[in-house]
Amino acid sequence: MKEHKVLLGYETHARRKDGSFFWVLENATLIEEPGKEPVIEGVLIDITEMRRAIEDRHQLTQRMKEVQKMEAVGRLASGVAHDFNNILMAILQYAEISLGEKQVPEAVQTHLRGIRDAAGRAGGLTRQLLAFSRNQVMKPRLIDLNEVLVKMGQMLERVIGERYDLHLDLDPEILSVKADPTQIEQVVTNLVINGCDAMHEGGKLEINTGRAVFDDAFCESHPGSRRGNYVAMMVRDSGSGIAPEDLDRIFEPFFTTKIKGKGTGLGLATVYGIVKQSDGYITVESKVGQGSLFTVYLPSVKQTAPKAVDPVTEALPFKGDETILLVEDEPAVREATELTLEGMGYTVLSAGGAAEAQKIFDREKENIHLLLTDMILPDGHGSDLADALRVKLPELRIVYMSGYVDDALFRNETGAEEGFHFLQKPFNASTLAAVIRKALESGA
Repeated sequence: MKEHKVLLGYETHARRKDGSFFWVLENATLIEEPGKEPVIEGVLIDITEMRRAIEDRHQLTQRMKEVQKMEAVGRLASGVAHDFNNILMAILQYAEISLGEKQVPEAVQTHLRGIRDAAGRAGGLTRQLLAFSRNQVMKPRLIDLNEVLVKMGQMLERVIGERYDLHLDLDPEILSVKADPTQIEQVVTNLVINGCDAMHEGGKLEINTGRAVFDDAFCESHPGSRRGNYVAMMVRDSGSGIAPEDLDRIFEPFFTTKIKGKGTGLGLATVYGIVKQSDGYITVESKVGQGSLFTVYLPSVKQTAPKAVDPVTEALPFKGDETILLVEDEPAVREATELTLEGMGYTVLSAGGAAEAQKIFDREKENIHLLLTDMILPDGHGSDLADALRVKLPELRIVYMSGYVDDALFRNETGAEEGFHFLQKPFNASTLAAVIRKALESGA
């Protein structure tokens, strides 16, 4: 009597004649008959391509999950930065107001300066959060990258200390780039500090500049890159290098290989966010024990960047006697900003929202020279308020401020490219005074 054993849907590897393996789907029946050799009858189906498609789909799904995770973290970071910057604004301004008071004991002044400086450093952390989530407001202009690096040289040497040998090798023939110089300084500083952290016993750090061209071949092998001419900035360290399994994760926010308490995991995420926001590209090459090379590519521009002007020579007078309509929904920030502006000689009319500001404006329109408004208000948007008031008073000057502004909120629809002015929270009294004065005197 025959006995049948059935095997259905079994996936396994098979070997071709050339020795290569491939995936097969096996549907087979084992036939055993007394007195005879067992016989297998069935079908083998080559499912290599199907397996590859399933694997590709799985990888795509995983990438999508990573993208969604990054977007979620970015939204969280932006929200935290917005609220935190409002708190820092109040701390920073009250500290500066107190420092300006007469007969403040020296010991108290020291404490107040410590509070002010700590608030400033905390503001730097929120700027990093905004940068990696690509929600930092950009102020791009033509810059000479070599000039930026040369000016940063002495500052960087003081930051990294004597254990590290910093060397600049800059190509004098590179073209200008259009970028936010403050953000580029952030990129350089973070890459330098990251390199120093990888050189535990000290070592050599090199910064080079040069030219690069992205052709079709480069773009095919470097997803996310675009054809064109670029200025390249290379930062190379002689440190411990990066393990292969970590290379794909080093730009993730909050991912760090440093020991607890030695890194937040925001440095390289900040660099990545700024470079992408500047329409650039970044690569990393590293081997364990042989150091790392980070290369930042920024689109080159044929126009020549203007020479930097000493800010002291173009400083504007900080005081004035004009009337400012201040719109800020956070009471502590509103009160501190009002006190700061009044201390500069301005008359300040304050409102906590768009509707209240409209009423004040209708009553005092003839006396108001400038609107200083937060971008996000509980009953509207700062740009909508500005548009409505400018219909009634076309010569009204506008200054926006915010702890968080998405790029979409600060393009042409808000007039950002038509001379409007912006203050990124937290800002100090000097920055506030300079921007207000510039807006009033520029006629924008």
